[in-house]
Amino acid sequence: DLGNVSALRTFRVLRALKTISVIPGLKTIVGALIQSVKKLADVMILTVFCLSVFALIGLQLFMGNLRQKCVRSTSHCLNTTLPSYNNSTFFCNNRTWPSLEDFNNNEDNYFKVEGAKDALICGNASDAGKCPDGFECLKTGRNPNYGYTSFDTFGWAFLSLFRLMTQDYWENLYHHTLRSAGKAYMVFFV
Repeated sequence: DLGNVSALRTFRVLRALKTISVIPGLKTIVGALIQSVKKLADVMILTVFCLSVFALIGLQLFMGNLRQKCVRSTSHCLNTTLPSYNNSTFFCNNRTWPSLEDFNNNEDNYFKVEGAKDALICGNASDAGKCPDGFECLKTGRNPNYGYTSFDTFGWAFLSLFRLMTQDYWENLYHHTLRSAGKAYMVFFV
């Protein structure tokens, strides 16, 4: 008993490659296709190099910027110490928080535009996006689009640049970045 040989049956698909040698015109086309892919290797290497350079530039310019969001202001809140728990607590909006960090990381305290799934991105530069009254711009929480949009590491920056190159939902990344860093960085996207 050989056990489950059905996995080996998937190799039957390769029998279709026999038709390349049977049909003479198809053999020429496949040969030309393979030769063109070999010649495109230099172009692919150059593309990866250019994307890497711009990913490094984006990493230096925008690292952590997309985590800046509008958080409810804490100017009216109290920071107290409860002797029984011997740790710092934070009282705000009729609720006690274990710490200021817990208050800032709670998504209920983020300003969200109606219909948007992520908090409003903001920036502290003069031409960056501002928060509405009662909210302040803080670097907290995750990145937009479920954490998949960022320049925080080289890999994410490279993926963001690949997204810009392929123009796959690039305008969202463009608007988020300009809102967090400022309109002067529009040059990066040209």
